[in-house]
Amino acid sequence: MSREFPRLGPELETAIFKIVQESLTNVFRHAEARRAEVRLEEQDGRVFVCIADNGKGIAQHLEELQTGSYGIGITGIKQRVEELGGQLVFRNTAPGTTVEVRIPAKSARGQSVVGRLS
Repeated sequence: MSREFPRLGPELETAIFKIVQESLTNVFRHAEARRAEVRLEEQDGRVFVCIADNGKGIAQHLEELQTGSYGIGITGIKQRVEELGGQLVFRNTAPGTTVEVRIPAKSARGQSVVGRLS
């Protein structure tokens, strides 16, 4: 049974949009992928975003998010996720790369980031 996904607060919606946008830009520029998939779910009081491709994968230093090993795109994703108190994980899935983001339903400032449809 499918349920309707709730509207999110504007700050979180914008952050998710930019995270997905930058992730897909990286797929296009670097992955040599033929397919990419984006999932957005609500899980256990968190918003879960997953971007997966079937490309060539990422180097271990990127997967481990070693400081200084990535460019401005990944830096922006990481910063947005951390500002909202979330977690960012890169996985080399051979073939491909998976970017997973989990952000609490409450932002780092304690305000609800889940809104309601009128």
